[in-house]
Amino acid sequence: GDEWWYETSPKPPASRDGASAAMASAVSDEGVVAAAPTPPAAAGTAAAGTAAAGAVQRRWTPSDDAALRHQVELLGHKWREVSSQLPGTSASSCKNRLTLLQRAEKKAAAGEPSRQQNVPWTVAEENLLARAVEPYLTAASIDYSTIRSSYFAYRTKVEVMAKWQNMCAMQKRRLTGQKRRR
Repeated sequence: GDEWWYETSPKPPASRDGASAAMASAVSDEGVVAAAPTPPAAAGTAAAGTAAAGAVQRRWTPSDDAALRHQVELLGHKWREVSSQLPGTSASSCKNRLTLLQRAEKKAAAGEPSRQQNVPWTVAEENLLARAVEPYLTAASIDYSTIRSSYFAYRTKVEVMAKWQNMCAMQKRRLTGQKRRR
């Protein structure tokens, strides 16, 4: 189904537990649970195209991308006008999203691999990472940027570093018999 952008709804108060924060924002001072947030104003109204400070945002969908491109074709790079036609967006979010899309197209045209998010690591990749990190084990630090560019161009440096740290923690737990912390 269609998802609304709740940029006009304030974020719930910060809390260690996301569920309790969401409930806290839905409960009034009298302890009454508030109704679900209403969708943002329709396109073309004064409230549309402006994002409240600290607003809750959602991911762009392919249909949002198509609508953004269409508005840019019609209006050019007049970001406030473009965002006013796309409910729940701001001028800067539209500009940033178009820039991101154009960079991705440029990389694809150049034949660079596109980065896929949340792709599970294979056993072969884990073994390759272990071999790639091996020369750095006696050094003061591991050069994750070099390892990433040499072996894992489709992953980020942070993904490579996090995977190595996770592999080390798993090995430590295996050797000490400890259970995973929660």
